[in-house]
Amino acid sequence: MNNEKIIEKVNKYLNSKIFEMPAFYGLPSDQNFNINIKIRIIGQKDMISVGDWKEFYTYEVTILPSSEFMNNIIPNLFNGKTSMDVKSHGNKSSMIESIAARSAVVLHNLLDNFSITQPVILTKLINKVNEPIR
Repeated sequence: MNNEKIIEKVNKYLNSKIFEMPAFYGLPSDQNFNINIKIRIIGQKDMISVGDWKEFYTYEVTILPSSEFMNNIIPNLFNGKTSMDVKSHGNKSSMIESIAARSAVVLHNLLDNFSITQPVILTKLINKVNEPIR
């Protein structure tokens, strides 16, 4: 099966799933601190990993409405925008780091079911939560 068909098959499965996860490291898995996300593979990209070029699956995460507490925080993370590119390095908030790490584990575990061992990297966050607090 070629890569495009694999991506299509995995995305078809992912389209029907909403994942709930803690938004921050170190906090209890409490409903108030959890976020609901959807994951979608958007392509592949060659990147350096531990000195060698590897092909990564790139993916995006859509943050959906969650608890009232998180619905008030998420829009401020985006500074009023509806999406943001996520860089593989640089100044990321701890929440973005947490979302990237936790969503990568979810996607990696799913790809294992398809016998895919390629690494994954979050490249885009999409905000589907209400407007930021003013």
